[in-house]
Amino acid sequence: MEYIDGGELLDRLISVKQLSEKIVAQITKQILSAINYAKSLGVQHLDLKPENLLLDRSQKYAKVKKGSAYYLPPELLKRQIHKNSDVWACGVILHILLSGYPPFCGRDEYEILQRVKSGSYSLKAVEWKNITKEGKKLIEKILVVDPNHRYTVQQCMKDKWFELQEQQHGIGRIITVDCINNLRSFCSEQKLQSAVVNYLANKEQNLAMNKELQKIFEQFDVNMDGILSHEELIMGYQKMLGCSRRAQVQVDFILTKIGAKPKSEIDYHEFLKANIKLEHEVTDSKLRAAFNLFDIDGNGSITLDEIQYLLGGQEDVEDQVWIDLVMTADQDGDGEITFEEFKKMMYVMYLNKEIR
Repeated sequence: MEYIDGGELLDRLISVKQLSEKIVAQITKQILSAINYAKSLGVQHLDLKPENLLLDRSQKYAKVKKGSAYYLPPELLKRQIHKNSDVWACGVILHILLSGYPPFCGRDEYEILQRVKSGSYSLKAVEWKNITKEGKKLIEKILVVDPNHRYTVQQCMKDKWFELQEQQHGIGRIITVDCINNLRSFCSEQKLQSAVVNYLANKEQNLAMNKELQKIFEQFDVNMDGILSHEELIMGYQKMLGCSRRAQVQVDFILTKIGAKPKSEIDYHEFLKANIKLEHEVTDSKLRAAFNLFDIDGNGSITLDEIQYLLGGQEDVEDQVWIDLVMTADQDGDGEITFEEFKKMMYVMYLNKEIR
């Protein structure tokens, strides 16, 4: 495993003072080149997402890790893989880089996936006013639900938008500040959500359930290598549920929930996260425990410094990133997150309901 020391792509972008369409074109061309190279080797990623595009400080090399609901192509939801599946994810990433938000949004994963299936999105918001018509047209040619009518990776790389951006002098046309603000907000929400979910999934209060899931995992893990192959998942659930069709549905649900590609293998942590029912986990006592993890000094509120201490670790991430993260939950604008603000955010985020 190679260590990439340049940090996440999104963190780097939201730390810059200006972002241009030309820079986004250069990044997108690199991603497409990587997809094209993998395709020449008969490989598809099926798991692209910008939070896990890592930069090498010296070479600005992009390395890809796991994906999520925002980036899954429609055909993957039908357990179908197409040669243009990775191109869809690249289109979603391009949309995010140009506007600061994904084309298919929702309050929960189900709502996001429903919008992915419909392929309905808009390029008419204020963030798009400074984006060239060629940039918008490229997105429209990529985000086509039918993969047979979707742009291929070769067609993308030859699109005239890239040529026009290369001809721009200097940094090129500056993208509206709204895009940078959106990127900061999107990145901040992802970091905070990920941290809390991982905490809830591993809390000692879940020990009894974790032990039961560990027992099931070990029963499924026939070759005892600590990884469940797709075959082991199917066989395990078939024995448990007594029905091959129900087993297939359950495995598909698990893989979709963790943002994995079809027929993937998963480790114990992924198995645990996929099977935990968050509506049972998001209780006052467990939220209080999660809140206390961030409230290092125990004064009853989470501050910028406390979040930066727990979630930080990259020297080149500007303070504004952490300020935006606090503002994600800070309802009264005092610069700190109280337990009630934290609780409300988590209920809306995971249970899709307001606290009365």
